[in-house]
Amino acid sequence: MSEFVFREIDPRNDEDMRKYFVLAEKLSKFLKNGASFDENQMRWARIRMGAIEYVDLSDWINRQLQPIEENAHEFVFVCQCDNKFVGYINFCDYHMVKSGKIIEDDTGAIHEIFVHQDYRKNHTIASNLLMLAVNKLLSKGKTKAVCSVQDDNPNKFLHFVIADGNIIDKEECTREDGSKTVDNTLLIDLINLQKMSGMEIAKKAAKLKRKQINQNKDNLII
Repeated sequence: MSEFVFREIDPRNDEDMRKYFVLAEKLSKFLKNGASFDENQMRWARIRMGAIEYVDLSDWINRQLQPIEENAHEFVFVCQCDNKFVGYINFCDYHMVKSGKIIEDDTGAIHEIFVHQDYRKNHTIASNLLMLAVNKLLSKGKTKAVCSVQDDNPNKFLHFVIADGNIIDKEECTREDGSKTVDNTLLIDLINLQKMSGMEIAKKAAKLKRKQINQNKDNLII
């Protein structure tokens, strides 16, 4: 039987970064957001994750490398199975406002959580990744986190549950293919979320999904 291993990726490990970007690109195509995944994007991802020597590659080989943890502000945990990354969560210990200003207070941000479609029936992958992020953010002194989810995302119910329905902003956004949807910004209470089990989150998400399906049926009848 294949074993699932959960761990934080090493931004100095080329194989880790390559596998992570392969999954991130799959999520981008699913969301149709037109994100870039070239070598320059990977370099800046490494820097945000604490490998600051990638700011200047001209002589970093000759310099003593600084500890990752001292310089990391963005983090990625993955689920690995048979030497393949099958899921990941990307988050950081700060958040940004609409103007692009970085805010460093008690609020972090969960940017992406993704599980490969072949493994989505195993609901523990997403919940384990989520709790790794929650615990890491709490260890960094963060008690809240923002995240966003679009109305046309079939997995949006999970996001609404972990934020306890706390929507702090809505705005229309346009996909790469020209289609439009609504982007919801949610605020998560990390302390409350830490107390919830993965099973509890999954059950509440399923209940919320059934409720919306029934509402849609009622609207069609009307």
